[in-house]
Amino acid sequence: MEGQERLILVYEVERRCLRNLDGEAIVAQVRRAIAEHHDLQLYGLQLLKTGSLPKTSSGKIQRYQCRAGYLDHQLEAVYTWSLDTSDGVITFGKQPAQAPGVMPLAPPPLPGGPSPEILKQWLIDWLAQTLQLPPAAVDSTRPFAEYGLDSVAAVELTEALQTTIGQPLSPTLAYEYPTVDAVADYLAQQLGYRHISADKPSEAVDDAGLDSDLVDLVNDLEDLSDAELQELLGQQGR
Repeated sequence: MEGQERLILVYEVERRCLRNLDGEAIVAQVRRAIAEHHDLQLYGLQLLKTGSLPKTSSGKIQRYQCRAGYLDHQLEAVYTWSLDTSDGVITFGKQPAQAPGVMPLAPPPLPGGPSPEILKQWLIDWLAQTLQLPPAAVDSTRPFAEYGLDSVAAVELTEALQTTIGQPLSPTLAYEYPTVDAVADYLAQQLGYRHISADKPSEAVDDAGLDSDLVDLVNDLEDLSDAELQELLGQQGR
């Protein structure tokens, strides 16, 4: 397809499952299983009407006919999902032609400071562009594998992050931290982001720009009594 090999799955649905068919849930589970067990990215999925899967007279699946039927939109699909469109389409009968694929956009820039929130949004935007999903469909708590992120895409994510933040990262980043939230929190810590406590906002703001040694010194000074402070100031004035 479009000069490239693509992984397509065609599956015949049992009649008893047609009424309550949840295509989105099936796509999510299938994409995750394929990514985890085969390290491949699913490009398309068609769920077919009961009894419509091309087979020989002896009951063997005709894979060539399945491939041709998918490409020509001749299969009797009740649900179709493609990475091109990202949204599943429920149909009864033949599937209309779909729009050609859209190439992923360039990695979005990383604005502002490296807070977990900014990193999280960057990751969501990158995944949405690369996997051709609406940003709202990316759940920051769900594993990357559930979105069908294979090893190639995982390396591309790391490379895009390296370019954006200007620091080298482990090529296994997406496996060590398998969700958007996990990656964002890890990178925020690595880049020196300090969380501002909601319980003590004034102290947190005062300490935000100080290094750890200076923070310790300030804390030691706060523990001194008035007399000890006067004595220390007198010593400094000599």
